[in-house]
Amino acid sequence: MRTQKFIDFMDKLKNSDNESLIESVKHGYSAIFTEAIEVKVTFEDGDSLTTPINTDLEGAKKYYLGKMFNLGTEDDVMKKAVKVEQVK
Repeated sequence: MRTQKFIDFMDKLKNSDNESLIESVKHGYSAIFTEAIEVKVTFEDGDSLTTPINTDLEGAKKYYLGKMFNLGTEDDVMKKAVKVEQVK
């Protein structure tokens, strides 16, 4: 996995002068290269959708749960996400 190789490289460079910079770079790099997972998002009315997202399951839950999303195509149809499951 590319991300782990990068993290290993950054770990070798660590020293007391640049540790916080390295941690910031690692976090940003991991966010960019996280492989997408597929999640099923269920809304308060029982409707659901399946979509890819570039994070892990916890990140997907943080993004969706308790928030309102516009699922309308012509008119606004606001729905609150109440459940997130990983399907792939």
